[in-house]
Amino acid sequence: MRLINRLFPGFQLSTDQGRRDGRALMTSIAGISYRVVDAALKLMIIPLATHLLGIEKYGIWLTASSILSLLMVSDFGIGSGLINLVGSSAARGDTRSVRSFTATAYLAFFILACSLITGVGFLSRSAVLPHWIGINGANTSLVSQSRHLFVIMGCLVASAALFNVVNFFASALQEGYLAHAAQIAASLTALICIFHLRSGSMENFALASSLPILCAYLLLSVYVFGFRHRALAPDFRSVNFAHFRIIWHDSSRLLIATIADTVIAFTSNVLVATQLGASIVPEVSVSLQVMMIFNFVSCMFILPLWPAYVEAAVRDDWPWIRTALWRGVFRSVGAMVFGTLCYTLVYRLFIHTWSSVLPIPPLSFVLALDVWFLIYVWNKNPMVLLNALGFTSVRAWVAPLAAGVFIGTAVILLPKVGIIAIPLAGIAGALVEASITSFKALSLLSDRKMRFAISQEVTLVPEG
Repeated sequence: MRLINRLFPGFQLSTDQGRRDGRALMTSIAGISYRVVDAALKLMIIPLATHLLGIEKYGIWLTASSILSLLMVSDFGIGSGLINLVGSSAARGDTRSVRSFTATAYLAFFILACSLITGVGFLSRSAVLPHWIGINGANTSLVSQSRHLFVIMGCLVASAALFNVVNFFASALQEGYLAHAAQIAASLTALICIFHLRSGSMENFALASSLPILCAYLLLSVYVFGFRHRALAPDFRSVNFAHFRIIWHDSSRLLIATIADTVIAFTSNVLVATQLGASIVPEVSVSLQVMMIFNFVSCMFILPLWPAYVEAAVRDDWPWIRTALWRGVFRSVGAMVFGTLCYTLVYRLFIHTWSSVLPIPPLSFVLALDVWFLIYVWNKNPMVLLNALGFTSVRAWVAPLAAGVFIGTAVILLPKVGIIAIPLAGIAGALVEASITSFKALSLLSDRKMRFAISQEVTLVPEG
């Protein structure tokens, strides 16, 4: 906070409003730094990995990572629910509830981790695993290595998910920059470990790439719960299953929304492949991935506001919420406008430089893609506000509706207009969602009676 005070002397960090602004800015800067560093390091790891493992083993490692990520389905929404409850309890000074909610979340993630490890154990012995990973069953040596790799990676992913609770806890207290700092350190450490590998073993590569993040989460947990917020450390004697039901109330809704978002994010290539042929997929995927990167960076101006909204709502600081909402819109949409404009101007040169064999999409496709992601980033602002204020039910039904509109529009238009159908479908789905979430969020902020209803909904949390 001292650094923010020096760089931005206009922040009055002695006030609640200034403290929220300062912490949100620190988290945004740290989050953007992590995204940039992580993307750069992933590009640097590719030649190291292909040199150590070879193309086939590297492909097996990538596929196994994707399967395990899908099995975890993000955080099942539990982390997002924890942010609301810990943030509101901490703002009210309810230390007992904070400790109980955090301990209950650890228990929930422990159960999920055990379930994942059990599932991985069964899957590693099944006959279908080599087919999923893309291995010829005749290569018994590679099949055996892939089974060992899958078990090791499953244990690492499950353990990282368990210890990831500290990240949600830090975010709830508006200190998400601590989690991003740990992630940056883990990424750098992983690169160093991979650089010093001398073995082509997939198991060693998995350990070198995944152990650093697990260690980073462990060290962050020791620092946060042992030193920085010792009074708020989880009390496992106060685990309360009634609290789990409260966490799951929001988590289940956010899980539905996450699944719908995942459907939109991962079906574009499948839709293009099934409708137009696999050879057309690269023409869509490169620009889509670039936009995803711009989207991640832009959203780092929005996501840190989530716990700040929670605290401000508990304190009835609605003027700050309104100001922060429009400031987030300006920063996030502005960043996205800058990114899309730059890409639109240089995308032909960029794609040709990246690979001369990649097909270059028409300008109309890129322009439509720009519009899609601009609407998406705009919508992220009221979406985060509604989630923070406890109106997760809106996302629970609007996100699947948007996913249905996206898929339906794409299926209808792809045979008629070609690849531009993908961004047009994205625009249709994003407009449906943005119109509903924006109307709901703005109506809440303009209705004084509803303000008090929001305050009660957020703060009335039973103590364990």
